[in-house]
Amino acid sequence: MKKALFPFVFFSFLINLSFAQEADTSWKVSGVHNLLFNQASFSHWSAGGQNSLALNALFDYNFNYKKGKWNWDTKAKAGYGISNIDEFGWRKSEDILSINSFLGHQFSEYWLYSFFLDFQSQFAPGYNYADDGSRTLISKPFAPAFIQFGPGVGYKRSNNFYFNISPAASKLIVVTDDFLASQGAFGVDTGQTLNYQFGANAMAYLKFDVVKNVTLENKLVLFSNYLENPGNVDIDNQLNLNMKINDYLTTYFGLQLIYDDDVLLPLSDAADNTEFGPHLQFKQLFGAGFTFKFPK
Repeated sequence: MKKALFPFVFFSFLINLSFAQEADTSWKVSGVHNLLFNQASFSHWSAGGQNSLALNALFDYNFNYKKGKWNWDTKAKAGYGISNIDEFGWRKSEDILSINSFLGHQFSEYWLYSFFLDFQSQFAPGYNYADDGSRTLISKPFAPAFIQFGPGVGYKRSNNFYFNISPAASKLIVVTDDFLASQGAFGVDTGQTLNYQFGANAMAYLKFDVVKNVTLENKLVLFSNYLENPGNVDIDNQLNLNMKINDYLTTYFGLQLIYDDDVLLPLSDAADNTEFGPHLQFKQLFGAGFTFKFPK
């Protein structure tokens, strides 16, 4: 029960922190809270179909600090969703905890000496479901967690456009669950809970209005491991599209693409597949619902 409450405790912490920072004029805080719904219902429908219901809560915050030559930009994103299909019951459909922080000291109008931190994990266990309804654990909170950090040089045009290059970046892959660690999941050595990599990181962030009431946001993170196969670049691209209906109703579209050769996945959908390898990961979320955005 305590673990189930953790996402809501974290969301409350973000809300309280955002309002606390607004008292300091050096800070600019903005955020979007989305509660999305998807529902389908069928009765004697000749074409067939399955009743379904999906609920998703998404919290997206930007904390921007500017004082003198110092800049500090932090983006925190948290989301959790569940879906229910008649045949399968309730299952997790969205689970993300992401913090990206970029600290810089200006040496010219737009260029900065920088230090970055990027953290990615999740709130709840994830499972692979078989046709008979049985399930196998494939992930948990901090299993995995991906942490990248290092010094570099950044370019910041505004709070809505900046990028950073770090030629001496560290990457930690953390797997805190004994069962997953014993399988060597997510690139850790069998039985180990940590994989350390050293390489180059590049990050870019862009946000703009496509047309009135339609905002596009994109974050791209690249990493090359000097210590092993530096030509295999890890890619994480997150795109969000918010389409405002009015002050409280929004249509949301989210797309995330990940390629990481340390994460080995089945190479086919066959039940007896025993071949594993790196694969392009794809996640898409679309829904309409209630939105609270600040400042308005």
